[in-house]
Amino acid sequence: MRYCYVFLIILVMKSTAAHAQTEAPIQSLNHYVTFLDKSSESLIARFKMLAGYQDAVNRYSKRPVSELRLSSSGPLEDYYFKKAVAVNGLPAAEMDDLNKKAKEIWDLVNEVDVAFKELETHVRLKAYQKDNLKQSAEYVAKIQPLFERFAQEKDALYQQVQHIYQNHQSSSATDPYLVTEKAMEQVILSQRALLDSLPYHLKEETPADWPVETIRQSMLADEEFLETIYSTLHMLEYPADDMLIAFKAAILSMQSLKGRAVDDYTFAAKQSAEHGNRYYVLLMNQFNQDLLAFHKSFVTYSQTKRRLLYYPAFSPAFAKQIRRKR
Repeated sequence: MRYCYVFLIILVMKSTAAHAQTEAPIQSLNHYVTFLDKSSESLIARFKMLAGYQDAVNRYSKRPVSELRLSSSGPLEDYYFKKAVAVNGLPAAEMDDLNKKAKEIWDLVNEVDVAFKELETHVRLKAYQKDNLKQSAEYVAKIQPLFERFAQEKDALYQQVQHIYQNHQSSSATDPYLVTEKAMEQVILSQRALLDSLPYHLKEETPADWPVETIRQSMLADEEFLETIYSTLHMLEYPADDMLIAFKAAILSMQSLKGRAVDDYTFAAKQSAEHGNRYYVLLMNQFNQDLLAFHKSFVTYSQTKRRLLYYPAFSPAFAKQIRRKR
């Protein structure tokens, strides 16, 4: 009798474990998005590090009175990559394809990390003092295009995730959560298109054109979104409805920031890329940390009614240096 009881417990435990191992398809897809999101955070931190280092190099080139410094980029966290490739809520063919592309992105993130470690070692050993910054410039030139590669590969994987998501998401023209998701997506895509059109120049002392008219057009688009984004508010339950309210406030914040950017684009601002670079980072931060944060909260709080898809953070890239005609 005792052995039968133990055997029954083991069967129950195995059944529970097997049930826990199968997750909803959209939940599995969101693990890939979270991996992209966390990888973007890692690249953003290194993007800002490289921009700060280049500013220090520019000052050092003019007046080498103090040593260059570059903070350690620290170790990479592979938890979210491992969690993504271990999902079990999708058909094998879909998981294999997604895992292959996730591995390629993770390899690229590691390539960026290795390149930074080389530059960090170079700076720590003060080797730049021996060759008048020649090797330093080569390291920077090697790292710079990796950000654009990451952004392209990240967007390609997310497009594939979206395609699979549409196959697993039941369609409904009247479901308020799906309608809200679509409306939020239109806002996100509009802001993304703006960010993609803005340049960030690593050498900001060079005069650079800034697309002020594109900013104005984006502000007009924001006005239209603000007028229509509440169309489903009365049909949403708490706290998802609060996240839609916060999302609208985030649109207003983006619009206000764009207005300040236009106002600050003075004659003096046109003499370098400093103005454009500063607002590139401010708009990126506002988009990632405010607008997307409330979108993610909306998705999270909607789970009891409808499983929806996250959106990954915007990842920055440096503008290609173009020689200006004299």
